[in-house]
Amino acid sequence: ILIVLILFAVVMTARWWHERFYQTQIMRFLPTPLLCYVPPTLLTTFGILPFKSQVYDWIASYVLPACLILILMTTDIEGLKRIGRLSFITIVGSTIAVLVSGTAVFFLFREAIGPESGKATATLAASWIGGTANQLAVKQAIGFSDQLFTPLFIADITVVYLWMTILMILSGRQHAIDRFLHADLGKLNVFKHSDKNSVKKSKSEKSSIQSIFILLLIGFGVGNLAGWAGNRMPEIGMAVTQNTWVIIMVTTAGLLLSLTRYAQEKRAPAVTFGYFFFYFVLASTGAKAHLFAILR
Repeated sequence: ILIVLILFAVVMTARWWHERFYQTQIMRFLPTPLLCYVPPTLLTTFGILPFKSQVYDWIASYVLPACLILILMTTDIEGLKRIGRLSFITIVGSTIAVLVSGTAVFFLFREAIGPESGKATATLAASWIGGTANQLAVKQAIGFSDQLFTPLFIADITVVYLWMTILMILSGRQHAIDRFLHADLGKLNVFKHSDKNSVKKSKSEKSSIQSIFILLLIGFGVGNLAGWAGNRMPEIGMAVTQNTWVIIMVTTAGLLLSLTRYAQEKRAPAVTFGYFFFYFVLASTGAKAHLFAILR
């Protein structure tokens, strides 16, 4: 119980930080995911939190599927049709570029990275394709070690926010860049406007105790049902383990739920609960790392 309370306090502090300093300069240097991950790592390093615990395993097995379900069920699949063909090609092209670059990095530096170079590259590529939530899902799916994940995560967060700083600087020249590239923002602006309206409509609907209970039931119920099914799938060599099947099942279930009307109506509370559980998983992952062990 003490471990859960400490992790809960870390997550609540990180959420307060996010709400207090959202869209400020300081968030570039101390983003919310970093504040969820690093403090538990320090607490473990100095002996306040245990290095291993069944609580961490329980969170990875039950809370991670629930958070992925709640986040993925808010995916606006229909919105992909509204962004236009060129925007869709750009998204796919960017994903392919990350995968090709990751593969090149693997072959160039696999000896320097070590025996888990393939897993490290895959986890890093997952972050650049789908963000930290996708990174955690892939880490769990391929069984990447917590000790190697810590320096990779910190380095990744640092590079990402440095890159975001550059993009924010360039945003002041957006119109000039759009003119140079002959970019047509018509469809994108329509999509952004409709997305804001749907979010406002979702936020305006009060979440009753019943709706909160249903969301939690969907998250933990469907998530762990998918996990149960994944654990009974056959492993395929070293690439596809039971953990891989669990993430595949959970992802598929979340995307199928996003097609339902209920998921669209409950988008705002589902995102709120989903990211709260995500930060909780991130904090527990940080607690499994040990800074002194990394330096050895």
